[in-house]
Order: sequence, then structure tokens, then C-alpha cells
Amino acid sequence: MIETNISVQNALPVTLLIGALGGQGGGVLADWILTAAENADLHAQGTSVPGVAQRTGATTYYIEVFPVPRASLGGAQPILALYPCPGEVNVVITTELLEAGRAVEQGYVSGDKTILITSSHRDYSISEKVQPGRDFYDSNALKNAINSTAHSVFLGDFLALAHTSGSVLNAVLLGVLSESKLLPIDEEDFRVAISANGIAVERNLAGFTAGIDFVRNGLANAPAVTEEGRPHPYLAAGLQAQAEAIGLPASLTPLFAAAMERLREYQDQAYADEYASLIAKVLAADKNSDGKHTDLALSGAMITRLARVMCYNDIIQVARVKCGDKRHAHIHDEVGCDPSALLQVTEFLKPRREEIMALMPPGVARLFSGRPGAARSGQKLLIGTHTILGFGMLRFLAGLRFWRRRTSRFAQEADLRARWCSAVITLAGKDYQTAQEVAECSDLVRGYGETESRGRAKFVSILQDIVEPKLSGAENDAMGALRLMVQQVRDAGCPEKGTANA
Repeated sequence: MIETNISVQNALPVTLLIGALGGQGGGVLADWILTAAENADLHAQGTSVPGVAQRTGATTYYIEVFPVPRASLGGAQPILALYPCPGEVNVVITTELLEAGRAVEQGYVSGDKTILITSSHRDYSISEKVQPGRDFYDSNALKNAINSTAHSVFLGDFLALAHTSGSVLNAVLLGVLSESKLLPIDEEDFRVAISANGIAVERNLAGFTAGIDFVRNGLANAPAVTEEGRPHPYLAAGLQAQAEAIGLPASLTPLFAAAMERLREYQDQAYADEYASLIAKVLAADKNSDGKHTDLALSGAMITRLARVMCYNDIIQVARVKCGDKRHAHIHDEVGCDPSALLQVTEFLKPRREEIMALMPPGVARLFSGRPGAARSGQKLLIGTHTILGFGMLRFLAGLRFWRRRTSRFAQEADLRARWCSAVITLAGKDYQTAQEVAECSDLVRGYGETESRGRAKFVSILQDIVEPKLSGAENDAMGALRLMVQQVRDAGCPEKGTANA
């Protein structure tokens, strides 16, 4: 805690480093702190090194606050630095866990003086998103590094707290900073700084108050966070009974319930029931494998992956997301304007020829698939969803959900899904680890557009060129070689046809 009765001769600036991501309001947070310092009659200075928008780059803000009021300085001007020095930062504030780990790695967090305020949630980096599979930074390792390095830590899922309070993350972090008493600035000065900004004042003040209450309650009211970083989904009675009917253990029921809700929203109840039937078959094969795998790891892997595979991104789904209520609420949050404000939103779309033909019945799609014509790269479209025509166009496409079962894409997905599940179930009785490897191969299918097409081609090639040719009549002693081959191809991408079978 910073003392307020410091003599001018012994005073040193209080140094703060803010690590955020593009679009998370790190600049607004820095401005609030600087304005509050001015309100408290303190000298303060801030600099920034902004990164690229969104998760492609971090934004860094550095602030120094001289803890002696101007009235006590007799006209003297303190000299404040422009850049942070490793080992000399008093307060580090980060908007997510990996940014806190980055501050630790770069030496800005020291055990003798640094107080760390960070949200425990994760916003995955580009390097994590583009790598297929489980290539994520370990959150527990990050937390251990933070706790063992910093002098003290204020850690909580502040993003969830912001959503609960109807506010935004940076306002909650400001409340935590205020109540932690790390700066000689009164709570009222921070409130005035938020009001002076003039943007979404009531909402930001609500988040500020939530951050204060979080600290006053001794961090006891932090939202419950699961291993995935979010609270368990609400378990409706019907979903609980359905999970029990197929024999799912309690540890897997929340994941199953979340998947069922997602599939029902994506298509309909019959589609969700089809998913439940496939999971029941996988679970039965898992339990009958060899009796050694009581954790049912294969079933856990398939519950999440099968739901993701069945909720593929087609034009219908993209249109539904872009004209949905959640998206418009999210845009209002990002812009930081009042929810009742009118925004002009322009959607940038580039549907490819394959994606348009995927909406046709299988016979029609085959008829036109081989014909040369329009560029495969797609046609750029700008659709204003704030207009009646633009919004109506997307609503029409989103309303084609009833047509999805008749499309060529649906038939292709159903065939691929059946082959994949059949391979996993068959391998569960032959070699459990190989079954897990094949289950995880669906991680290659991610993103949308050309990225999704490339990943899908790799996934299909693994099934068609490696797994299925060797699966029929394969002996147990050949499973080790098959497992190794699947691992290598999945990790390295997919080789040209023929190479995989060499």
C-alpha cells in the first residue's frame, strides 16, 4: 500500500504498467487513472505503445503518479519517466491471464514491490488459435508463475464479473485498483474521472462498484470458474435425465448439456438427439474397451469435438450469428456506447463458390461442381445490417435452417461424421490410445472459409488414407504403428496422397 504522508524529499513516483489487448479498453483505463490523479491534485504522466487491433497484438500503457500533492511541492515539477524499467514497477494491471504471464516473463513483476491485478480468464492468442489440437498455454502454470513472482496478487474472473454487473472489464479493474489503495487517490476522484469521460457513465460506474465490492469482500464473491475458465452451464431437468439415461457420469454431464443446447439452437431437437445417440455409442464402446480407462477420457474428448463438428459454419449459420441479438449487444459493448444508441453496422462477407453451391441439393451441386466459371476466391459483399434491406437479407438466409438437411454440405458432413465415429468406436476395442488420437484429429477442422476447407481436407485424408485402410482386420500389434502415423500426420499437417501410406 502506498503511504499518503510522504515527505517531498523521500517521495518516489508510483509506477503502473497496463497490459491489454486491442479493443479491451486499456487506453480508456489509463485515461481514467490519469484524470483521477489530476482530480487528486497529483502530477501524473502516461505513455502508450499500442499494438494491432484485437488479439494480433498487445497494447501497453505506462503511468507514473507522483504521490505528493502539487500544493505541497511549492511549484517544483517532478521528473517522470516515459518507459517502465524491469524490477521497478509498483502495480501491473492486465486484462487476461496470458498478459500477466508476459509481464512476469519480461521482468516487470518483482517479488519485493509489484502488486499484480489480473483477470483469470483467457483470450487465446493467434499462435494458439492457428495451431490445430491442444496447443494452449497452461493456465495453471501461468497462475503458479504469477503467484510465485509477484509481491501480492488480486486475481479473479473480472470479465465474468463485468458481464454480471452489465459493465465492461476495464471499469471492474479500475474498481479493484481503487479499493486496493495502491494509489493516493480517493474513490470519488475515480468516479469523477469516469463521469468526465461522458461515455456509458452508468454502466462504467456499475463495473467500478463491482470491482470495489470484489476487494471489500475479500475476493470471496469471485464467480465460480471451471477448468475451461467459465461457469458450468445450467442443467435443465430434461438434459440431466437424458445424460443419466445414456450413462454419463456427473463429471461429463455439464459438457454434454452445453453441447445439446448448442445443437438445438444450431438446428433442432432432432439434431441434438442424433448427437446424443452417437455419444451413447461412444460411451458404450469406452466402457467396454478394456476396463482400465475409468476416467472415460475418450467420451470426454468426443463430447466436445462431435458437437463442434456437427455445428459447422455454413452460410446459414454465419447469417444467423451476424443478425443475432447477442452480436449486436457485443458490438455495443465493444464500441462502448449506450445500448439504446443507433449504430451503423456494415458486415464484410466474401462467400466462395463452394459455399454457395453447398446450399444446393446433392444432385444439383454435383451437376455444377465440375463446371468452370466464377472465381473460387469469392465475391466481396458489404451488407449494412442497420438497414431494412441488409438485415432482411441476413434474416432470410438465417431462416433457411429448415433447408439445411436437404443441402449437399449436410450430406457430406453426415457421411464424414459417420465414418469418423465408426472409426473411433471400432478402435476403442482395439487400442484405446489410437482411438483418442483419431478422435482428436477433428481439431484440424477449425475456422471458416478456406481455412476450414484446408483443415477438413487434412481430416478426410487421415481417415481415408491412413485409418480406414488399416482398420479392417488390423491386429493389436499394428495399432502402435497406426497411432504413430496418425500423430505424425496430424501434427505436421497432411502429406500428399500416397505419401501417408508409404
